[in-house]
Amino acid sequence: MEQVVVSSDYRIEIPDSLRSEMHIKPGQSVFLVNENGIIKIITKNKLLNLFGIAKDVGPSFIRDEKDLPSVIYMPKLN
Repeated sequence: MEQVVVSSDYRIEIPDSLRSEMHIKPGQSVFLVNENGIIKIITKNKLLNLFGIAKDVGPSFIRDEKDLPSVIYMPKLN
């Protein structure tokens, strides 16, 4: 955990250790999210960095409950 100081114009400097760990470059866009009083910094991924993250998802993948068939076949257990 790193501690930073908010300047008079509400700026913070991301510590070098976090910048290098998260590969944040000058001018890069990031997202700030408030989660239960905790500010999270989320880096914006380039499209090529996302290649392969959904390799196990195919056309038969059920995303939502609305995608489920109305009747589900359940085999009889003996």
